[in-house]
Amino acid sequence: MEKMKNEKEGIQRSITVVVVVLAILAGAMVGAASAKTLYLVADHHTGQFDAWNINPDGTTNYLNTYNIHHSDPAGIACWVPPKGSSYHGYIFITSEFSSGVEVVDASTFKYVTTSSGPSNLAGVAVDHDNDIVYALYRGGNSLYAYDWDPATKSLTPRPGYPKTLTTTVGGYGIAYNEETDTLWVADGWGNKARAYNLIGGTWTEDTSKSFTPSHKPIDIVVDRQRNIVYTVSMSAGAATPWGAGSTILSKYDLSTNTETTGTLTDQGVGVTVDEVTGYVYVTISPYGQIGSPVGLEVWDTSISPWSRIQTAGVSGSPAGVCVPKEEIVPPACLHIDSLDDGVAAGGCVDPNDTITYQVSWSNQMAGKTCGTAHNATLVADLASEVGTPSSITGGGTYDAGTHTITWNLGDVPADDPGDTYQFVVSVTTAATPGSKITTFCTIDSDDTKPQTRSVQTDVCVPTPKLCPDEYRWNTSINPKGYEWDPFPTLFRAWNDVHFVNNGTGDAYNVIATITCAPVNVNIIDGNVMLGDIPAGGSAWSKDFFLLEVDMTNPQGPDKGICWRVEYDDAA
Repeated sequence: MEKMKNEKEGIQRSITVVVVVLAILAGAMVGAASAKTLYLVADHHTGQFDAWNINPDGTTNYLNTYNIHHSDPAGIACWVPPKGSSYHGYIFITSEFSSGVEVVDASTFKYVTTSSGPSNLAGVAVDHDNDIVYALYRGGNSLYAYDWDPATKSLTPRPGYPKTLTTTVGGYGIAYNEETDTLWVADGWGNKARAYNLIGGTWTEDTSKSFTPSHKPIDIVVDRQRNIVYTVSMSAGAATPWGAGSTILSKYDLSTNTETTGTLTDQGVGVTVDEVTGYVYVTISPYGQIGSPVGLEVWDTSISPWSRIQTAGVSGSPAGVCVPKEEIVPPACLHIDSLDDGVAAGGCVDPNDTITYQVSWSNQMAGKTCGTAHNATLVADLASEVGTPSSITGGGTYDAGTHTITWNLGDVPADDPGDTYQFVVSVTTAATPGSKITTFCTIDSDDTKPQTRSVQTDVCVPTPKLCPDEYRWNTSINPKGYEWDPFPTLFRAWNDVHFVNNGTGDAYNVIATITCAPVNVNIIDGNVMLGDIPAGGSAWSKDFFLLEVDMTNPQGPDKGICWRVEYDDAA
């Protein structure tokens, strides 16, 4: 009863579970570090988690914070795709008050899905060999298991789960060792670090491995390469057993069954290990600290005495922490950003015109980390209506046989901003008026699927441009072509008009009509016929137009007449 009372009255807090790490180097000594990312719940009471860079010397630096759906996140674990796989890496997060296990894409850091299951899950761990995700009910002994399918990005409850870990009194953090198929449980209420193996469908404790550390363990991680189990213990602001909470970082050597310890700044909340280097990463409770609390510590336990190589602050009260078993290499995101023909909107081209294409590419995407794209190429597939390029930038080479331009981009680094290339071509007489010239560009690499973009350029339809440029007196009615009636108040004139065709199309059966005139001009006959006017040609009207001008109301020299032209496109 006392235990139940403590659980209900305490401020509940979920603790981490850390996924074990596949080492590149074996042995007891610290190895050379490779670039990795550490993930941690920086504030248990905020729906976020942090990504931190692990430097070659094992120290860390903050990278970014990402929002999640879960409130009050607790445990965090990582799934690393098999080498050569096109799958992303994924992050699994439990919560005190939100149900199930939330999945986040470790490349895009976007929400993927949430499994079924209860709230108040604590430890979470991954069996990479079988793609199983385990989660433990906080302060209990119910183990949940899910089949992880990276193809469908789904967590499916495994039949027969949850299973009861009968010898666990009340556990928190868990870790999984794929090499021995051992599930480790930090049984805080039972004051044990317990090892379990699945035998005949039942999780059976291996008491030859289980041990009692120097504190009541709340989180746990196993370093498989060095055969070491680390535990930490915390109580501040959490529903953990009486007597839990210590500044001890416990290191238990399974080969010798011996424990050594180090002293943390404050109570340890979550613990993980980078099996490449052997460095241990611990999140630290802020509740016993004054001022700017330490939230993360990095330890080298391979030397005596141990060396604390870094302390760092985090945004709040931290919980789970995870180092992937290998670096989660983000997939490349090589793509074409834009392809443009340089022709203004609504514009078109004629034969003998030039088109200046610009193609921009990159290996970057907003809000996403992009990996290296190996053996990348960019190919422009030119349209049959254009000729040999007169100019190519960016080192592209033209192949007359395939009528293509190829840029060998080589290995494009992660998050490369890319470049913009230009190529200039001339439009040939093969371009049909009113058709479209279509040019394709395709970018490809060993790590990405081909991506193609296209741009279409309109070929102009020949269009007449008819303008009046000259007038003359028409003497068919009056020998002068004009008269006064009477003088000097009314002036009457018979005129011919000359039109030129400055366009590219022929105009047939042209009729011109005066549609406006100054206020002192009366349009008696404003229609004329001009016949056919070819492109570049001209014609005089075949008949006259007749105007009367009131000379008592003279207008300014800027006033004139307007013409509307009608014609046929074909004879």
